[in-house]
Amino acid sequence: MGAMIILASYIIGKIRPNVGMFLNMFFFGLFIDLFMWLNWIPTGETVIERAILFAVGLFIYTVGTGMYISPRLGAGPRDSFMLALHERMGWGIGKVRIGIECTVMVLGLLLGGPVSVGTSVTA
Repeated sequence: MGAMIILASYIIGKIRPNVGMFLNMFFFGLFIDLFMWLNWIPTGETVIERAILFAVGLFIYTVGTGMYISPRLGAGPRDSFMLALHERMGWGIGKVRIGIECTVMVLGLLLGGPVSVGTSVTA
């Protein structure tokens, strides 16, 4: 699926695939699985602890996304697609990102995945 989105990014916005895109596509899920397996990420006991951890995690996620997209070393599939739509259609990055994230959230829900408050806020 990631390779198809990278191809769509090339077709729509002429964003050439590079090694960084494929490394991102491969290692992103691998590292999430690794950190979940190692149980390094705290989950919190109370709703307040979970909300604080979610807010901190969301902040780290957004800053990290900006840090790896800015040098143009190879955004991942969804980020490349976001940049392609932005360049081709002239839509704002924020609007494109929200559209992609909400679409992915709805598709995940339709496929039986868990969708809750955190998923909606992230989208």
